Amino acid sequence: MTTDTSPADNLDDLFVNTDPRVRIKGRLAPVLIFASADGGTGVTSFAATAAELASNAGKVSRTVLADADLVGSGVRQLLRGSGVLPTLLTAQRTGDVRTALVSPGTMNTDSVKTPDISFHTILTPSGLAERATVEHSTALASIETAATVADLVIVDGGRLTPYVDGSVTQDVIEPLLRSGAWLVLLTTPTQPGLVGAVDVLRALASRTGVRLERLMFAVNHVPRRPGDDLTRQIEAMTRTLAKLAVSLGCVTDDEEQIRSKLRVGILPTKSTALAPVLASVLLRVTGRPEFEPIAAVKHARATELVAGGLDEFDPAAAPVQSGPRKRLVGWPRR
Repeated sequence: MTTDTSPADNLDDLFVNTDPRVRIKGRLAPVLIFASADGGTGVTSFAATAAELASNAGKVSRTVLADADLVGSGVRQLLRGSGVLPTLLTAQRTGDVRTALVSPGTMNTDSVKTPDISFHTILTPSGLAERATVEHSTALASIETAATVADLVIVDGGRLTPYVDGSVTQDVIEPLLRSGAWLVLLTTPTQPGLVGAVDVLRALASRTGVRLERLMFAVNHVPRRPGDDLTRQIEAMTRTLAKLAVSLGCVTDDEEQIRSKLRVGILPTKSTALAPVLASVLLRVTGRPEFEPIAAVKHARATELVAGGLDEFDPAAAPVQSGPRKRLVGWPRR
């Protein structure tokens, strides 16, 4: 007598090098979506850096980064992956979502990127024509299946278009939000950025019924020394968006810590501008105490961060805020 096994059962074999006690059997992993209302806001960089921060500093051993951007896909390019790696199109053609999940060992062997990554990936095809043939149901199924075997699934949602019928936003992102996913919406300190972010957040809340605490936003590409006018504009922008989502603050446009590292294939997991914001998100989503010291850097005085001219920080030595701890919003049991 034979027993049939589901793809989810077999997918667990892809994590054989991790401690099986990490997961709670039958409990879905949290799904964290990074997206924007416009292009060029750093969604892919945020998502990939968050995945590496989670799997490395946060010890979330079964982290999956899923690329759901079928228009401006950038995960493969950021990780320096070749065109021969399996993708969502592979899963669609084989009818098996397992084939789309790339282990870090496979990615590191294939990629010229250094240092190596420590998370699994689900990639989209490299060509725009190929991405157009990927069915949205395949992308959704791959993320949902990954959530049954992983500890955390991070999604690159790209640019959101909630009013476009048949879009990835409606067919993939909104169903994930209805089932309990979290969203970080990235924007820029501009008037169009504010208008687009407000429009998207209102639409998602109305269409999915997602609670405010599961919607977050961050203002990216903020100059290191903004003038008085821009500072007032950012403050007003934050007050407006804070009525629709939880504010994560601003990320300064730090060339040395972030952009220069990304250009040579290094994920800026130790950036004093980016890592504390991502750690705050991961602490909120997972509740893991490993993120607390890194998240605390966001609230430290600037002199504590740049003492000695350091351009990075050591998570183990990060300043920790004293005082009462806020209650974390836990992942609902299924």
